[in-house]
Parts: sequence; C-alpha cells; structure tokens
Amino acid sequence: MSVENKRRHTRVPITARVDIQFEDDERLCCETRDLCLSGMLVCSGQHRTKGDPCQITFITRNRPLRLRGEVARVDGGGMALLFTDMNLRTYTSLQEVLLDNAENPFAVAEEFIDSLPADQ
Repeated sequence: MSVENKRRHTRVPITARVDIQFEDDERLCCETRDLCLSGMLVCSGQHRTKGDPCQITFITRNRPLRLRGEVARVDGGGMALLFTDMNLRTYTSLQEVLLDNAENPFAVAEEFIDSLPADQ
C-alpha cells in the first residue's frame, strides 16, 4: 500500500511558520510544506528520531495554535509531525485553516465529520 493510501486526512499545501520544542530543549523554527488534521510536514529536522515528542506552535492568522506532537517520519523531504494532543479551540482553528486553503474544501469537511465520535 502506498503512503498516500495510508493517510487518514487530505494534505493541504500551506506555508507558515512553526516553532518546535523537543523534550531535550532543542528548538527549531521552520516552515510547513503541508498540513492536515492529524499532522504536518516541515522543512527541517533530518537529525531527529521517529517518536521524538515535541511541543508545536503553529502561527496562522496572526495567532498561535499550540499542540503536542511527535516525529512520525524523517527523510530528505523534511520531517513529518503527527499531532498527538490539542484542545478544542486549536482543533477548530486548524479546521478553519484547512478549509480556507483546501483545493476541495468539501472533501476536507467530510473528513471532519467522519472524525467525530459515533453516537453511543
């Protein structure tokens, strides 16, 4: 199965500033290449290890969105970060950013609906 087929969410090309702080106190300031509801690809970090936890501050619309993440993949294309924890405000702000920048906002909106917990 290709990497594209394993992805849970549509990736939206977005260039924005990201500040990343790792548990060893290393800080990186870099730019996003793309973003989705579950993570982002940044243009830095080839020396980090898969699974390294981090605090991510993503600057969009002149306001910071803070969330926790971990390194999911490192390769020549950059470093993929998986979001592991965020508050509701950050989640809804992330949805807005994705909808505003998506080529197909309806597909992205369907992913939001599909990610909601089923009624029990």
